[in-house]
Amino acid sequence: MRRFSSTRLFSVLAGSIVGLCLAESPALFNIVDYRNAPWLSADLYDDELVTVHPPHLRSSGSARGGAFAALFKIPSSDVSFYKWDLKYDQNGFRNVPDLTRADIAVVGSSYIEGTTISDSDLVTNLLAHRIGGIVENLGHNSYGPAQELITLKRYGLPLHPRTVVWAFTEIELRQETLYDLGRHGHPTFLSLFIDRSFTRTAYRKVRSQIIHMKSEVRQAFTPENDEGIRRSGVVRDASGKLRRIYFLHEALPLGAEDLRALKRTVEVIAEARRLSAAQGARLLVVFIPDQFRVFHSVAQLDPQCECRNWTVNDLPTLLEKGIESESSEIGFLDLTPALTDAVKRGVIPYFTDDNHWSPDGHRIAAEAIGNYLLARR
Repeated sequence: MRRFSSTRLFSVLAGSIVGLCLAESPALFNIVDYRNAPWLSADLYDDELVTVHPPHLRSSGSARGGAFAALFKIPSSDVSFYKWDLKYDQNGFRNVPDLTRADIAVVGSSYIEGTTISDSDLVTNLLAHRIGGIVENLGHNSYGPAQELITLKRYGLPLHPRTVVWAFTEIELRQETLYDLGRHGHPTFLSLFIDRSFTRTAYRKVRSQIIHMKSEVRQAFTPENDEGIRRSGVVRDASGKLRRIYFLHEALPLGAEDLRALKRTVEVIAEARRLSAAQGARLLVVFIPDQFRVFHSVAQLDPQCECRNWTVNDLPTLLEKGIESESSEIGFLDLTPALTDAVKRGVIPYFTDDNHWSPDGHRIAAEAIGNYLLARR
């Protein structure tokens, strides 16, 4: 009996290995790239951009809890409900219908893509109504400055916009560093095979599902604790109700790696200005602050809140000075004052359990950008 079981186990293992080898053979000879398999990845692989959305993607769904709630236990009363129905153009961006020209091209990352925001509340659509023109949305989740420059050249400038708006968020400093680390290596045949392999792609798919499941289990079964409360503050909304805001990203002083990434970002923006100016377009850089920069001077922080020890750095000032040193023709708009003023009036421009804009945040940003552009016509 034991011998029979051992034989059967060996047969199963041998069959699994043979099956895996057969599955990996097309990837080994670069016939198949499993990163583009729709049943393994929602996005497509791109040699320059790393990841792109499929043409005319339609994505809809709902979920409880934002990015903060996925990592920390918070009271169920503070967990937001998200629902989305997103439509994308032929290039994988949120433009409906497909555009053949644009007055303004807006490049950026997840704030501009707005994956939990309806079309009517999206910053680029609100900006289009405000200026009375056509606005192209070139926002893509996880993109950094280097990828945004490629996006501008590939999809934005061919539509001959009169204005290019570059929306830069604080988290993009880290994304720029990661992108440079990934692109500046020396890929080998083996490393390229591993990147496009079935095993690696399947592992990433399973890992993301496990992370999602763990966050759901954490919210459902973890006892109440102050883990999340220690990274939060309380503000009063327009109705007078106290609202707790959870801060996903810790505010830290800028380190040497951050300053190198900032220098690289300024160089990328300077290149974007040169390319835009060659087509007669002006460039406006818009700084999008993280939650804590907006709320820290208004929110009430508990005595045990670790946020009290966080440091709000001078990134907006350094970015503006760096841009000015490259060219006086590049406009700069820091959205921090407009967003902070809104909080003082009782408006909550960010989701309470996520680091992205709420519909109010998109509206405030569209108003500020529109006012800036209209004043300089």
